[in-house]
Amino acid sequence: MSSLQPGQQVVVRWRSRPIFVVRRTPAVLAALKSAIHRGRLRDPDSEERQQPAYAANEFRSVNPEHLVVVGICTHLVDRSVATN
Repeated sequence: MSSLQPGQQVVVRWRSRPIFVVRRTPAVLAALKSAIHRGRLRDPDSEERQQPAYAANEFRSVNPEHLVVVGICTHLVDRSVATN
């Protein structure tokens, strides 16, 4: 991740799933704090326990510059696996 330039994204595979790694720019970080974007979030202040304590912040991240997400569409998830 240290080799990523601001604004750059890479996709890696982990357990056969795409993982998106993005290094956010200062402009993106500022935009995430804006009322327009915060208003679109279900829980903008991370009050619900859906993330670990280290990610209970406005960026949902230990390091705000880095965004790491699993690229799985919920409609593609095998429901028999998801419910067990």
